[in-house]
Amino acid sequence: MELREQQLKKWPVAKKKALIRKNAQLLKELSKSRALVDKRPE
Repeated sequence: MELREQQLKKWPVAKKKALIRKNAQLLKELSKSRALVDKRPE
């Protein structure tokens, strides 16, 4: 885990931000699909 943290520190800030943005986008997509599933009548 420590090695990974060191690697993350070496990453350019822009790359980190892009990764965070990508994760946020994925979370949005997941919550969207989950909402669709919840709305579906059983």
